[in-house]
Amino acid sequence: MPNLTAEQIEKRRGAVMASDLPIIMGLSTFKSPMELALIKRGEIEPDFEPLLSRDIGHIIEPITWKLWEEETGKKARLNKRSFYGSGKNKHHGATPDGFIIEDGKRAGLLELKYSTAGAKWRTLPDDVFIQVQWQLHVTKKDRADVAGLIAYKGTNLKVHEVNRDDRFIGELVKIADEFMEAINSGHLPKPMGTASESAALEKYYNRERSGIAPLERHDPELIEILDGMEDLGGRIRSLTAEKNKAKNALKVYIGENTTMLSGGYRVSWKRPADKQVTDWEAVANAVVESAAKKEFYGDVLDAFHTAVEGSTEDLISSRRLNVYKKGE
Repeated sequence: MPNLTAEQIEKRRGAVMASDLPIIMGLSTFKSPMELALIKRGEIEPDFEPLLSRDIGHIIEPITWKLWEEETGKKARLNKRSFYGSGKNKHHGATPDGFIIEDGKRAGLLELKYSTAGAKWRTLPDDVFIQVQWQLHVTKKDRADVAGLIAYKGTNLKVHEVNRDDRFIGELVKIADEFMEAINSGHLPKPMGTASESAALEKYYNRERSGIAPLERHDPELIEILDGMEDLGGRIRSLTAEKNKAKNALKVYIGENTTMLSGGYRVSWKRPADKQVTDWEAVANAVVESAAKKEFYGDVLDAFHTAVEGSTEDLISSRRLNVYKKGE
């Protein structure tokens, strides 16, 4: 989230925000609960890098907003990063993207998203639903529109209407309060093993390390972790060998061909296809310069795609096909 002031960052650090809930619940692929806890405790700095693909939606919000207004006929006012708290629950916070305006009043919320995962947006994604319910809780609103600009097989707008669910919000409040109570008591969530979590721990223990940790000689939890590591190492080596054995057996079956269909599986042995990458910095600069030009909305993303050649090595892969019996 770009362009936050020091005061805004400090407010976010001391509160559970809408984007924090999916992380706390283990639904995020970008950040783990442990990493979030270290940020909330001030042990590591939050990463608000604006040009990562997952944050590009903040840059092109004006485009998504205008497309939503054209699609729905509704009007909205964007929120200039104002922080909203939940009254008595000072550690419940939100910075909604905008407010739906009806008769000059804030009638609901507007949440703006950007995604390249077209299949995920056939229905409203779970993490987005959680975020919106938390925003409705904090702002005391009853409904919201989610406008998703989906860059998949072209650029399309998906609009989902969301109504307040007080029962679900009650569960989110319990989760948020337990999380903040735990980290304020000095406890960290259990690790999930993600790459971002490993990077966070590297930041946290960034001093030059030496010496022996002062641990109990026979700490049962530590011994269990060490035994588990040893067991996992052996199983990984064994499974890797078995997987390579199976791949070589499939190569024998495929022979001089590139694809094989059998038993509900599709097996390929070929060079990975070329793909497209997006120059997000160029997109950001173009949006800043041309956001006011309506005719620019449709092709702003397509203009900065670059073709990338796939691997030169032939790889073998298999996947189960969705096969349904007649009448099911």
